[in-house]
Amino acid sequence: FVREESGAYYLAVFNYKSDASDTKHIPLDRIAKDLGHSAGVSVTDIWTNAILGRSTGALDISLAPAESKLLKIVF
Repeated sequence: FVREESGAYYLAVFNYKSDASDTKHIPLDRIAKDLGHSAGVSVTDIWTNAILGRSTGALDISLAPAESKLLKIVF
């Protein structure tokens, strides 16, 4: 699920598996077309306020069983 607001994108990611970890691979242009052509984006975990770093091309998001994350993505 994605929402754009004030130049930032908010991405909610879910692991529906209750018994296994999972890694979600999400191409940036699937979040927004203009992100796929960017020089990179900064990713922050909203709930922990942890800066996850910069990413280009795609995000690989690791999730524990039944975990969800809310991420803020900016140019």
